[in-house]
Amino acid sequence: MFKYHFGFSYDFFFSGGSSLDYLLNIKNIDDGSESDLDFNNNFRKASYNLVLGFGYGFKMNNNDYISLEIRENFRITDMDNGSNPNFDDTKSNSLNLIFNYSFNI
Repeated sequence: MFKYHFGFSYDFFFSGGSSLDYLLNIKNIDDGSESDLDFNNNFRKASYNLVLGFGYGFKMNNNDYISLEIRENFRITDMDNGSNPNFDDTKSNSLNLIFNYSFNI
């Protein structure tokens, strides 16, 4: 991830980069109970993502820093592996709210 600070005192920042995800397991929950259907073989295990974010941070004192960031993860690769036409062109994304506390040791 890259972070670019801007503003009068460099409190605002943009972040961006890429990530690699690995799918461990898929569960199908229908009406509150887990079903016996297994979809694990219908999806790729690894995926590549583009990550973009915007945030605000400030120093509390010389050693402590707090930031709040909104980050979006866009999956670039399709999730399906081609074994089931019902899942063609399946992609996902996630919106994250991140609170970060940093300190010097």
